[in-house]
Amino acid sequence: MAPATINGVEIRFDGELVNLTTLWKAQGSDHSKRPNNWLVLPSTVEFIETLKSKSQNILLLKSVKGRYGGTFGHWQIALALTSINQLSGSVRWILPTSSMRW
Repeated sequence: MAPATINGVEIRFDGELVNLTTLWKAQGSDHSKRPNNWLVLPSTVEFIETLKSKSQNILLLKSVKGRYGGTFGHWQIALALTSINQLSGSVRWILPTSSMRW
């Protein structure tokens, strides 16, 4: 999937996974809301565990090191991350509907 741009930040994809790090940058949030901080919150862990229990061999999270790396997540994780800010409406149109399978 080709990258999309939100608030001047290129949102990258790795297959059907969305780069959560670039979403965080696009929202302009402070350091405390980085994806790696958000992913360890008890409510987030519970949400991801629920997704795991309902998924069928779907990769939910992936971490890539390097210049074009970041934390990549399934579209539902990306929407959950963006739901804590004003990007939710902007993000919905860039996420592939082909990912919406269970």
